[in-house]
Amino acid sequence: MDLLLPPISASLGAMGSLAHKLDALLDTEHKDEMGKLGTRLLELSKARDPPVTARIWMKDVRELSYDMENFVDTEEDWIHNMSPFMGRVKEANARYERYRLESVPSHTYVFPIIHHRGRKTGLVVGLHDKGGPVDRLCQLLTDGDEQLKVLSIVGVGGIGKTTLAKQLWREHKLRDYFHCRAFVRTAKKPDMRRILRSILAQVRPHQPPDASEVDDLIHDLTEHLQDKSILL
Repeated sequence: MDLLLPPISASLGAMGSLAHKLDALLDTEHKDEMGKLGTRLLELSKARDPPVTARIWMKDVRELSYDMENFVDTEEDWIHNMSPFMGRVKEANARYERYRLESVPSHTYVFPIIHHRGRKTGLVVGLHDKGGPVDRLCQLLTDGDEQLKVLSIVGVGGIGKTTLAKQLWREHKLRDYFHCRAFVRTAKKPDMRRILRSILAQVRPHQPPDASEVDDLIHDLTEHLQDKSILL
């Protein structure tokens, strides 16, 4: 596998420039691992709104690429001392497969709010009508496609985005369709530890989360949600 990547960028870290430096020097196994890692980072960088597991994985891989490039640029005998880095490369690829990040993203929908201009409350009208917002969103979520879906409810403030999300959350049809459900609120600077603990507590109510580190919480969520569908 050739290490063909774009040059250095914010989303790819140093993977592009690093690929050119290592391409002719790594053995086949290590070259394949690096090529696989770079391709996966490139694909995830194209996602419009990747989940937290993907964002953490991408951050770790970028940091690994910077560490590797710094080592290559500063150590004279770097070619014979790459084993620790290649171990990290293999571990990153293993985590990608364990978290099933190959399914990110598959579909993204942007759903505009239907609202009544004459109402100061901004509440969504025709919410449960046939062909209305709730009905259409339920159809998208239960169409039999098992791949990841991201539905974005967009619009200016005060027109009922949260109202629609809450109504969708209460739908009995969706309760019966998904194995697990979780409802969380986030801020512009989200507390990922709190969010992950909240999700885990909701999808696994009989076993409260005991992990405190983000990576451990992600691992627990991944283990619990294997072979399960979730509405978040």
